[in-house]
Amino acid sequence: AYYRVLAEGKPLFNDENYGTKGSIFNAVWQDVAHHSSLTNFWSWGTGVPRLKAKNRNEKGVRESAKRLPWEMRNPYAFAPEKLAGLAAAKIEIARFKDFFLPRDRGVPAEIAMLLSYPTHRCFNFDKSCYDVNLLPLYYNALAFSHYPTDVIVEEHLAEGRAKRYKAIVAAGISNVNPGTLSKLMKFVNDGGILILGRAFMGKDAYNNP
Repeated sequence: AYYRVLAEGKPLFNDENYGTKGSIFNAVWQDVAHHSSLTNFWSWGTGVPRLKAKNRNEKGVRESAKRLPWEMRNPYAFAPEKLAGLAAAKIEIARFKDFFLPRDRGVPAEIAMLLSYPTHRCFNFDKSCYDVNLLPLYYNALAFSHYPTDVIVEEHLAEGRAKRYKAIVAAGISNVNPGTLSKLMKFVNDGGILILGRAFMGKDAYNNP
């Protein structure tokens, strides 16, 4: 949802899909469900160039597979028969495309999750911002309850994007940019609903109250 909002109708490209460690079939489906237009499975290498010359043998390649399980041309890391999952996924996606492929369904999102870069930066030096990763949990709760939901960043508030939504959910946001609080107050005063989750946006981008 976050990338869809930023892209605004442009193609989405997942340039590092590590689904090769599990099921390629499921990895393709996951990208389709999240509206990715193109997927690059990581990676189409053997891992051999990373090995010292003396280790470029079967034992070395086996050990490389343990350290680099995403190397798809290393048969000890990735079974070649797994590639059949690409064709199987293509066939099944064609059957259910009307349910999953991106299209205008005429149901605009009325809820937006707010993503805060200042809060994420804060977590790098202040572990008291431990609720920083709540956004996916709240988003998943809404998604699995079948509420169409967008993700926006604080900078979108200055563009007036809040007007698109009936409710904004700010989960685990403790640090905000200048102007964010006033924009959210205006959103509420104009009739919008603001839901705070486990944090109260009481600090600025430099972690000052």
